[in-house]
Amino acid sequence: MNDIIHYMMKENAPAKERSAASNTTVGLPRAMTYYEHGKLWQNFFTLLGCTVILSPETNRRILDMGVANCSNETCLPVKVMAGHVMEIADKCDVVFIPRYMSTARHELCCPKLCALPDMMRLNLKNRVDIMEITVDFDKGQEKSRHTLESVARRLEVDEDTVVNAFNRAVTNKINADAKSRLGAEMEVGMLGTEKSIAVLGHPYMIHDRFLSMNLTGKLRAAHYNVITPDVFSHRTRLGNAYPYEGGQRNFYGIGSDNLGCAYACVKRPEVAGIVYLTPFSCGVDSLVTEFIERHLKTDREVPLLTLTVDEHTGEAGFDTRIEAFLDMLE
Repeated sequence: MNDIIHYMMKENAPAKERSAASNTTVGLPRAMTYYEHGKLWQNFFTLLGCTVILSPETNRRILDMGVANCSNETCLPVKVMAGHVMEIADKCDVVFIPRYMSTARHELCCPKLCALPDMMRLNLKNRVDIMEITVDFDKGQEKSRHTLESVARRLEVDEDTVVNAFNRAVTNKINADAKSRLGAEMEVGMLGTEKSIAVLGHPYMIHDRFLSMNLTGKLRAAHYNVITPDVFSHRTRLGNAYPYEGGQRNFYGIGSDNLGCAYACVKRPEVAGIVYLTPFSCGVDSLVTEFIERHLKTDREVPLLTLTVDEHTGEAGFDTRIEAFLDMLE
């Protein structure tokens, strides 16, 4: 995700000490894009002098609150986000929810990410004060810069203070990424290890232990090395994302990540199988899994298990499918 990080850094804004501080308490829901950029936003608001609180890891109470506050048609991750927002709403002055439109050229974010702040305001009936920053790499920088200005006004600090705090948070994120990667933080493995299983899906599904029913932990307990799309570089994923490879045709970013990872895994003999974890009724995943299934029939036959979950999915049946899949690999 370094493309988006570099892009959002405003030019000609040298780092300097902040000239003002905010007494605002900002809540960060531990859901959706938190698993990719949560530390960046936490660092950003901390540098502004805000007190930052995180919602706890997803649990049944949080899920139930989200389900109670969203329509039936809302997808599972958004219901979970609503639950996280409600969990911290009375503990902070404002809840921060970024609006992700695009994170790379010729890539689109899932529609729910494009409208996430609005969906939260609508589903929660404006009971929560929500602050947002828009990220739209494909269209340009102006909208993002404008929303940084709105954050400055909301926190009652000057614009340069916000820009410089963001630049410093971005630099910290880049330096951290140079030393590690998302997968390392989430206890998944590396390429090149024998007996590996690739776990694909949205990061907020894979790395949320409650929603994933600790899928990666269960696979590791079965003595498999677990890899996720982030073990491959963005260029590698994009280059393998048939039929959207090369980034010359607009497609969903998460779709490119999962397509590219699946096709790259086919070329890796140590990958024994692929598990795709998807929330029920996800439009992007329904398209991506179809492409993957077709590709696996014409190339190396890597076993593929698609696990679909919603708020009613039981762990017993989930575990049975995993066990059957692992038995097949053996």
